[in-house]
Amino acid sequence: MTTVASVSNLSIRFGALTAVKNVSFTLEAGSCLALVGESGSGKSVTARALLGLSGGRVNAKELTVVGQDARNLTDPQWRRLRGARVSMILQDALMALDPLRPIHREIEDLLREHTKLNRAQRHERVIQALTDAGMDEPAYRAQQRSPQLSGGMRQRALIAQALLGDPDMVIADEATTALDTRLTALVLDQLNGIKHQGRAVLMISHDLAQVAQVADDIAVMRQGEIVEAGPAAQVLEDPQHAYTQMLLRAIPTGVPRHQPLSITTTPRTPPTGPSGLTLN
Repeated sequence: MTTVASVSNLSIRFGALTAVKNVSFTLEAGSCLALVGESGSGKSVTARALLGLSGGRVNAKELTVVGQDARNLTDPQWRRLRGARVSMILQDALMALDPLRPIHREIEDLLREHTKLNRAQRHERVIQALTDAGMDEPAYRAQQRSPQLSGGMRQRALIAQALLGDPDMVIADEATTALDTRLTALVLDQLNGIKHQGRAVLMISHDLAQVAQVADDIAVMRQGEIVEAGPAAQVLEDPQHAYTQMLLRAIPTGVPRHQPLSITTTPRTPPTGPSGLTLN
């Protein structure tokens, strides 16, 4: 398999605060690595380092992204990578999309930056990308602005935008946040589809039940460090670290409505992944 990203001893500081400490992992083409953990554990900051957008002081023994040493890339070099080789599906579609611009204008920005296609060619590519992302009436929706679209439609627009440049790696940062159960299932299916196209997927999530449906490997983060990592089946079926065990116990599946949830709650009906993987 082709290695798309390789990270060794990555640390990210914001002033005196070390937000990420000695994180290491590799990401292969056609596979999904999930970074999981509570809010504030360093997942998104770690992922954004692969886009040159961490916002902090980055130090690493190795930080290779699509074959390039990313430790000393200039801003213009990062701009050539972002969108074209590495892209991100953000978690808040309402905030990520400009409410004053039609969707097609938002998505076309990537093509204007990275290609020499004319306006008609760009528009055709955008409509095809929206179609591939499962957008209903893509030509009509492309003319609308984000406040005129449902949450699911906005998320599809972000997925179309992320895939428009045919990237080698897609980062999905809590891509199902605020979506209902049906739309969440559709987005997870699309993430599986992205992986099966041969792209690498870095999934950021706090939801282990969702992770089980997409991830091949899992790295559990706590307070900026990876405390456990390995194949998804191994981490979810036989967790070794107490923190991973706590996260699994916190899955609320099977808990009656109105019953308070806590980290000591044991699911009555553990969720399963695509290969029958049981979370317990």
